[in-house]
Amino acid sequence: MGAGLAAKTKRSMTKPWEKFLDYYESEGVSDYFLGRDKKRIHFRSFTKNKYRSCLLILPGRTEPSMKYAELVYDLKDCGHDIYVLDHRGQGFSDRLLEDGEKGYVRQFRDYVRDLKKFTRLILKPENYQQHYCIAHSMGTIVGLLFAQKHPRFFSGMVLNAPMLQLRLDDFPEKFIKSIFTFYKLMGKGKDYVINGGPAIHNLPWEKNRVTRSQERWEFSRHIELTYPELEMGASTFNWVLEALNAGEKCFRRRK
Repeated sequence: MGAGLAAKTKRSMTKPWEKFLDYYESEGVSDYFLGRDKKRIHFRSFTKNKYRSCLLILPGRTEPSMKYAELVYDLKDCGHDIYVLDHRGQGFSDRLLEDGEKGYVRQFRDYVRDLKKFTRLILKPENYQQHYCIAHSMGTIVGLLFAQKHPRFFSGMVLNAPMLQLRLDDFPEKFIKSIFTFYKLMGKGKDYVINGGPAIHNLPWEKNRVTRSQERWEFSRHIELTYPELEMGASTFNWVLEALNAGEKCFRRRK
């Protein structure tokens, strides 16, 4: 898959982000393992230097591993082999529904089980002396729930915007849970949440709520145009319920 990635995105190197995307494509190797329910889970590795420690990057919801090309480039000389994991249902990993843009997971612990299997099949055979983790948003809860059960595995973790709670537009969490549970019991757990839907295409830079960097915004748009199959829409009712419960569980275990 690595060769296919490079071939699909040949460029003239005129954009500021092209240097780190070129490194990501030319130096990284893509591979898969079978996670829970035999879903193919994709990861990209940068291990040519054979360092004795490794760094695992866990993206947030909707984010493909390729979005972290800049971070991989910035950390390439920090003395760690680097791995970036695509969570099930997004990125280059298997989608879980026929509509691949829906943010869905059967149980949040499926993410954690995938991570556990990744560490067992991919990282442990390398006999690294230390394992480190950088995680963002949803990835922080996946990493924390894993670390709470395996407290000695990671030597250190950097957690950006931990998803301990969701933004619920000022509605009480109990109210959201009761409404979403009703929808789930009515057989709509795999439906988009209220006012949610597929990805919005061609959103102008001025209206984005993701970043203040126009260059990074253009980089994200480049990924979406090159790999439209990576685009993600809103969450489903079931995903929100699972995420709320996972955040609560993680917070209760904090001691």
